[in-house]
Amino acid sequence: MSPRWKPSPDRRRGRRIITSLQARLAFVTIRRGAHFTPELLTACRAAMARVCIDAGATLLSLDGEGDRVEVTVEYPPTARLADLVNSMKGVSARVLRRDMAEEMEPLLHGGHLWAPDYAAISVPPDPGSEAWSEALSRLDPS
Repeated sequence: MSPRWKPSPDRRRGRRIITSLQARLAFVTIRRGAHFTPELLTACRAAMARVCIDAGATLLSLDGEGDRVEVTVEYPPTARLADLVNSMKGVSARVLRRDMAEEMEPLLHGGHLWAPDYAAISVPPDPGSEAWSEALSRLDPS
């Protein structure tokens, strides 16, 4: 690491790139109107965090409201977001069905938890952040 800057765990560094790719994801259950309990959300958070670690990503937040779960992840440029989403949905559904079968019953429809669709929005960097300022200064050809 070059002595020109302090290492930061909030930024990924490659040879010539500084990245901080974040996405806000929303998943809905296939059965609308069902509600996640706090215990289900805790188990879902643990399962999705494991998937993120395996993919080289980081689960930054997970919030649930009614039949919807909203997740914020930071992922490397080499990860495909669609693959990460599919793994998160598949593993979380499998783990929840296996470990909390009775609580999962009202959420399932035909054995499925998640609807096939999802929303994914990239989270822009804060223009006033140190990471953004540093990235811009590193792009300066001087």
